[in-house]
Amino acid sequence: MTKAVNEGADDNSLQRKAEENDAGTKIAASIKTLSDAQSTQTAHEDRNESINVVLAAVTIFLVFSTVVFTGLSWWTFHNQLMEMKSSAEQTNKIIEANTKLAEAAAKQADAASENAQTARDSYLASQRAWVGPRNAKIAAVPVADKDLPIVLEYGNTGREPAVETVYDVDAFTATEDEDNGGKTAQRINAFIKTCIAMWKPDEASVVYPSAGLSANYVLTKTLDKSFIDDDVVSGNKIIILSGCFVCKTSQSIHRSWFCYFYKANKTEIANWNICKTGNNAD
Repeated sequence: MTKAVNEGADDNSLQRKAEENDAGTKIAASIKTLSDAQSTQTAHEDRNESINVVLAAVTIFLVFSTVVFTGLSWWTFHNQLMEMKSSAEQTNKIIEANTKLAEAAAKQADAASENAQTARDSYLASQRAWVGPRNAKIAAVPVADKDLPIVLEYGNTGREPAVETVYDVDAFTATEDEDNGGKTAQRINAFIKTCIAMWKPDEASVVYPSAGLSANYVLTKTLDKSFIDDDVVSGNKIIILSGCFVCKTSQSIHRSWFCYFYKANKTEIANWNICKTGNNAD
């Protein structure tokens, strides 16, 4: 029995040892598995680290390449921009120079046109008719209560006949106060304004050119005796003769107007004085 107990104990001991050995084996296997897994992980991490290093290197290289490419591109674009700017400046200079040339040409053209117009006007002026008064006179000094014939000498000093020529004349008297107060000038200007607007071709005549300053035409305006009083005879009143000529020359209408006055004891009867107003021509 004791032997059986011992054998049983031995069997149990062997079983425990076997179990212990089996457990140790399992633990050792687990440790090895863990160690292998750790080694595998470490190796994997090493590989990942290597990949990361490679990726980092590649990234750095790409970034560097991008920076270099960007720098080269900027330099190229900068040079192109400078060339374009230089070309634009040259173009602007050319445009500015051409603009100045065009402006100068336009000014020259305007000047040439003005010169041509001036030459044409000068030529027409040298060829056209010029009808105007030469002198106003009376045959004798005024006598109270007697009509006074006033003679106006006129002529054409131009180079062509003045066709369709018409004229009108006004004669009146005025005191020195009326003359100094502007009443005389007002009447003269009003009459001449109406006169130069006059145009009656059906009642017109031709005034032919005359040589030099000689007058080969005359007209007479008689001042009614009602105007001739003692003030006119004594010189307290003046006699005014105003009028105009309207004629056609060089296919254009031209006008000239005039004013003379007589003051007893100061004005020669054969050469009346010229008024300060009422004399002009176009």
